[in-house]
Amino acid sequence: VGTGEGLLEWKRNTNTTTFLQYSDKNGNPLPEKEEVSSIVIDRNDRIWATTISHGIIVLGKNRSLLKQISNTTPGKGSVKLKGVYYLLVGPDGGIWASGRNGISKIDPQNFEVDNFENSPLARFDTVTCGTMLFTDKDNLWIATNIGVFHYNLVTGAIDEYTARDGLAA
Repeated sequence: VGTGEGLLEWKRNTNTTTFLQYSDKNGNPLPEKEEVSSIVIDRNDRIWATTISHGIIVLGKNRSLLKQISNTTPGKGSVKLKGVYYLLVGPDGGIWASGRNGISKIDPQNFEVDNFENSPLARFDTVTCGTMLFTDKDNLWIATNIGVFHYNLVTGAIDEYTARDGLAA
C-alpha cells in the first residue's frame, strides 16, 4: 500500500502491517518519509512504486529491493521526471511513468529508460502529467495539468482536449 510516508505491507491472513524500508546506494532511506502515489505489479510479479524525490523503486517477489531508477541523473538509467506521480503497465509489458516534466517508459527486463526525447511525447516535457490509460495497444490517453490528450502510438498523432475545447477545467 502506498501511503503519505512510504510503503506499507498488509498481510491479510494475520491482519498485520509493516512499513517497508530500504536504503539507496548511499545508505539513505528509500523511500524517505514521502508519498508513494502509485504502485503497479509487472508481468514478473515485481512491485514498482513511485517516490517523489527518488524516482522509482522495484521490489522482487520476496520484497527485496531489486532496483532504484533515479530521477536525478541523466541517461538511459534515469527517468526525466522531477516528481513521479503515476505508473502504468503498457500492453507491451513496459512500465510507463508520468509526473512533472512528462512521460518516460522503462523496459522491465533491463531497466533501460526511454525518455521520449525524439518523439511526439517530448511535447509533455514542460507539463505535469498524471493518470494514463491504454484503451488498446495503439492508443494512450494522458491526463495533464493543461488538459486531456490522446496519443496514437502508430501514427504519432496527438489530439488535445482542453478548457478551450469544452473541458470544465
